[in-house]
Formats: sequence, structure tokens, C-alpha cells
Amino acid sequence: MLFWPGLLQEMRAASAQATWSVVYLGVLPGGLSYLTWNYALSRAPASKVTSFLYVSPVMATLIAYVWLGEVPGALALVGGGLALAGVLIVNTLGKIEVKTGSTGLPLINRYPQAEKNDRQPPLDRRQ
Repeated sequence: MLFWPGLLQEMRAASAQATWSVVYLGVLPGGLSYLTWNYALSRAPASKVTSFLYVSPVMATLIAYVWLGEVPGALALVGGGLALAGVLIVNTLGKIEVKTGSTGLPLINRYPQAEKNDRQPPLDRRQ
């Protein structure tokens, strides 16, 4: 509502092309991305879907290259490769087996060495 005081006056002064461009930007990229995000969340866990957010800049660079002829720089290529590698690692190797107790809540082992050696964990004397 920050722009409300002068909005109507500016809309009258704007060209039809500028007005429809703003409508397009609000409906397609904003609305469509929101719908696809919710669709993806309804089909997969949030932890997996969220990792795919890192693919967006890579896709934007690819689309800019194909449609606009913009050649990405070396830093953009390296960053895109790292982003894709991260998504790949999270979705293939990032699975962690979580043990759950009788309540269904995850069990947290604060002393993993104690489990290996079958001895009691050291006492925390800082209390």
C-alpha cells in the first residue's frame, strides 16, 4: 500500500504495454511459480523440494543463453555447476536414517562414541 496514493494517476499515465507488462509479471511468474511450488510440496517432502530452489538460477542462466543469446561468464558456470552438484548430492546421498523411539519422535544420540565403545559418556561438569 506504499504506492497507493499515486497509483491511479500513474496507471492513467502509463502506456497499455507497460500496464500489461506489470500484469503479466504479477500473474505468470508470480502466480504460476506459487502454484507449482504448492503442487510440488503436495507431492514430495519439503526437504527434497527445497533443494530444487537452487536449480532456479541455473535455469535462468540457461534460458538467457538460449533465448537472449547472453553468454554466461566463468563464475556463473562454476556457480551453476556447484548448485547442480549440491542438488544432486542432497537428493541421492543426503538420506539419513533416523531411529525413532516408541513415541515416534527421533532419538538423538549426543555421545556417538559411547555407543561404539559400550561405555558411559563423560560427565558434563560445566553445570
